[in-house]
Amino acid sequence: MRVGFSVVLSMLVVAIGAAPSQAAGPTAIGADSAGVVYAGFAGGGQIKRYQGNDGAPLPSWGTPGSAAGQIGGVVALDAAPGSAGNIWILDTNRRVQEFSRTGQFVRGIQLDACDSGVTPDPLTRGGLDVTNDDVFVAHPCANSVLRLNKSDLQTVSTGSLSAPKGISAQLYPSAPEPTRRTYVGQPSLNRATKLQPSLATDGSVGTTGSPTDTFIDAFGVLFVSERTENKVRLYDSNGGEFRWIGGTGSDIGKLDNPTAIDVFEQTSDLAGNVFVADYANKRIQRFNPYGYTFWAAAADDAVGGGGSSAPVNTDVPTITGTPVSGSPVTCSDGTWSNSPTSFTYTWSRNGTPIAGATASPYTIQSADVSQALSCTVTATNTTGSGQATSAPVTPTAAAQTPVNSVPPAITGTPSPNNTLACSTGTWSDDPTAYAYQWQLDGAPISGATAATYAVAAGDAGHTVTCSVTATNATGSGQATSAPVTITTTACASGRVGVTINNGAQFTNDPTVTITAHEPAGVFGIWIAGDGAFDIGNHPSQVTCTDTYQWYFAGTGSERLPKTIYVRFGDSEINYTDDIIVDTRPPSTTSASLRGRILRVAARDASAGVGRLQIAGKKTGPFKTIAYKRVVRVSGAKAARWVRAIDRAGNYSSWRQVRQARQGR
Repeated sequence: MRVGFSVVLSMLVVAIGAAPSQAAGPTAIGADSAGVVYAGFAGGGQIKRYQGNDGAPLPSWGTPGSAAGQIGGVVALDAAPGSAGNIWILDTNRRVQEFSRTGQFVRGIQLDACDSGVTPDPLTRGGLDVTNDDVFVAHPCANSVLRLNKSDLQTVSTGSLSAPKGISAQLYPSAPEPTRRTYVGQPSLNRATKLQPSLATDGSVGTTGSPTDTFIDAFGVLFVSERTENKVRLYDSNGGEFRWIGGTGSDIGKLDNPTAIDVFEQTSDLAGNVFVADYANKRIQRFNPYGYTFWAAAADDAVGGGGSSAPVNTDVPTITGTPVSGSPVTCSDGTWSNSPTSFTYTWSRNGTPIAGATASPYTIQSADVSQALSCTVTATNTTGSGQATSAPVTPTAAAQTPVNSVPPAITGTPSPNNTLACSTGTWSDDPTAYAYQWQLDGAPISGATAATYAVAAGDAGHTVTCSVTATNATGSGQATSAPVTITTTACASGRVGVTINNGAQFTNDPTVTITAHEPAGVFGIWIAGDGAFDIGNHPSQVTCTDTYQWYFAGTGSERLPKTIYVRFGDSEINYTDDIIVDTRPPSTTSASLRGRILRVAARDASAGVGRLQIAGKKTGPFKTIAYKRVVRVSGAKAARWVRAIDRAGNYSSWRQVRQARQGR
């Protein structure tokens, strides 16, 4: 939509110079709120700019082509309302594109295909008007008009209209009601058709001549440019013509095929100034609505504008770096002619600019993965600007830490004395290593970090799980198996208790054999050397009648018994047995023989003397008998040596038997 601009000039400014004969004049015109006039051309590729107050040329911008941000033949253009209103362009590539006022590409949309047998022609079809909320489009090669939502460019409504040329929507709700419509020129019918917001037809205004563009102002005045008599005609709110400006000719103030118009609203009580794209005269002109010509400025599609040429791209920008999510990439400047003095950058995803991505470096976002990422460089010098867009790259997702999809599983028989195995489970992102940790009731088991685990007796009645940590170059992930419960066969009922060395009272070996007789249903046994279970406390496996080796330290009095304590399962009942550990040998103090009567004296400080061993030689054979102080032997030859054996099994040294003479 055309917006306000207040300028008062009292003299004619002529800015006309000879244009090359092969150059063509403007096909589109628009002006922004700052008073800058923009002209587009059927040859495409550039937008020329002019000072609105005097027509002086400003730097042009634009790059020819069909890629996003490049410009084809310009069918129509318009400046959006407001101080921040951007420039919108409809081109022969059937695109509506939005640019900043300095030519940076913002976004765009592709229109539907042409009707059969019709090709885009900026002189005969198409139009564009931008309001605060909508974008109105007369299709450049189809019998249709569109209303797009300005925020997202989604279609609000469509209408069918033959060969539309020029379109204008009423911006002001205060305008006369009959004029609060959208007006579309139809050159073949010599009329401007009125459309409702739905784009359904709502009457028309007959025009004198073949219309090329339309504009409806705040007062309901309809401006229509036409090429039959080369005039801009003004119609009141009832559709009656009341004035015209222009007329055929090449003099200042005359027109030859006026293809497009734009009107500035003024804050005074005067009607708005009219800007005209004077195609055949290869110029643009500024009039007041009474026909006074402020200025005319040369405008053709020769490259450049405003003095020396703007930058022209000769080698497009390139994207360097690894296009992986989270990684940085960089947009090069490309190669340009005409000595650019500065560069700006715009990154786009699938042709749509990415908010805030306006620097040469850019970090790949997750939203970029599998999308077309490109960068557009705008090169600027004192004359103007040019744009070029890189070839797109398609970013991929960064390598991720392993993610589990099937948990680990425990196999094997879950009972004591068996071995369980933990599978790795199933993981994404190619793990290169696995680590294991077994848990008992959820708590890590110290040292249980292999893929297998030997079930201990103390595990019975508890749950076992295994956790697997899968690792790759990026990181690690963890998953835990379902729990399994450790079970065991309960012991049969019977005598319950514990014995040391099968109930012996004495031993000369501190390593003893403990035999435990468990009660029915027990799942564990605890053995200790004291009743508080502070010495040697440890769980053992259960086999219902178990034997264990136990070592008694050789401390304390050998006259006192050593006691063992046993508990079964979770019971706190102590079962005990004791034994005297005697490692000191007895001594044989005297041995004498008179006739066949052997008298022996022996002693032992701990277990006591239990047996005697009598022999003719120390190497045997031996005769072992219970210890007696007086023993009858078979003769002197069989009783020359004797030694004592205590009840713990310790032997004294051999003692030679003294032979007593008869009669003494």
